[in-house]
Amino acid sequence: LSCLAVLAARTISIGGNPLIVMAVLSDAGKHCSVPDCRLQDFLPFTCDRCQEVFCLNHFRYATHHCAKAVGLDNRVLVCPLCSKGVRLIPDEDPNLTWDRHVREACTQEVAQSPGGARRARCPVAGCKEALTSSGSVCCGRCGVRTCLKHRFEDDHSCAAVAAAASLEASSGPLLGTHRGCCWRSTCRWLFG
Repeated sequence: LSCLAVLAARTISIGGNPLIVMAVLSDAGKHCSVPDCRLQDFLPFTCDRCQEVFCLNHFRYATHHCAKAVGLDNRVLVCPLCSKGVRLIPDEDPNLTWDRHVREACTQEVAQSPGGARRARCPVAGCKEALTSSGSVCCGRCGVRTCLKHRFEDDHSCAAVAAAASLEASSGPLLGTHRGCCWRSTCRWLFG
C-alpha cells in the first residue's frame, strides 16, 4: 500500500491477537475526464452541460472543450468610463479587447447612477463630494444637505447662523452659545 492510499490505521484485538486495520481510501474521489489529465480529485466538478467529471484545472467549458456549451462561456468587464459591459473574446488578450472598446464603442460619458439622474453634490463652493445616504447630513438649522466634511454650520455658511449672528450683533450675546453658533461649533471651539 502506498502512503497516499492509507489514510487511517487502528489496532484491534481478535482472539487475543492484535490486528492492524487500515482504511484504504484509494477508491474515493473521481478521475478527471480529460484524457491527458486523469487526476484523481476528491472534490470533483461535474459539468452541467456534458455531465462529465473534471478537476479544478478543467472544470470551465473552455478548458475541457465542452461541445455542448458553445457560446455559453460569456465573460465581460465593466468599462469604468461608460459603465457598459464589454464582452471578452475567448483566446484574445483582454487588453486588446479593452483598447478596441475605448477606440470604437466607448462613449466616455461620466457614469450616472442607476436612476439616470446625476448624483447630488455638496453645495459648498469648491467641494465636489457626492451626497450619498451614508455620506451626507441635513443641517438641523437651515435644512441644507451637505457632505460630512461640511456638516458644521460655520463650514457651509448656514443661513440660520448668519441670521443669529446679525441678531446677536444688534441685541447682544445669546445665552448658551459662543459667537452665535450652535452647540456643535461650541464643542469644536472648546475641544479643538
